[in-house]
Amino acid sequence: MRRSDPGVYTLILPVSGGNEVAQAGREAVHGPFDMHVLDSSRPFHLRLLGSPSVCLIGADVPKAGFPLPAPWMDRILTRRLPGRKGVGALLSGFLLQLTHDTHSYRSSDGPRLEAALLELLTALFAHHLDADDSSAHDSARRALVLRIQAFIRRHLQDPQLTPPAIAAAHHISVSYLHRL
Repeated sequence: MRRSDPGVYTLILPVSGGNEVAQAGREAVHGPFDMHVLDSSRPFHLRLLGSPSVCLIGADVPKAGFPLPAPWMDRILTRRLPGRKGVGALLSGFLLQLTHDTHSYRSSDGPRLEAALLELLTALFAHHLDADDSSAHDSARRALVLRIQAFIRRHLQDPQLTPPAIAAAHHISVSYLHRL
């Protein structure tokens, strides 16, 4: 398995029908718009539920450079992430639009759409992890630091990479960036 492991987290959005999933000692049944995450490095079982057809949207996100640490992601594997309200609705709407209107995008849109997907995924996961965590402020701050670090790594070759540019990209002040 390791030799062929792509090293990704896979977000699954059931659009119609559903599925039964087991991974990391957890089992869950998901219906339409019950998003969930799987880890490609671990064995899993996925069974499709629904008749006459099941429609799933999947998004693979590389673990390398993902802004949230692996132990946090382990806590969210297979969990139901509602896709009809809040941050989940933003992400599911984005994925639906992206997959239904593929001819409207140019190849140059790819990096920006990928960045938007990464931000929405991070927001969704952090939202659900914060609900579990009594130190929500600390985890939100840590998630922001990790997003900033990932942004810096992605833009390291850019001569315009300055503290004001980093702060602006994350909608924070330069002084708050320095405190982080």
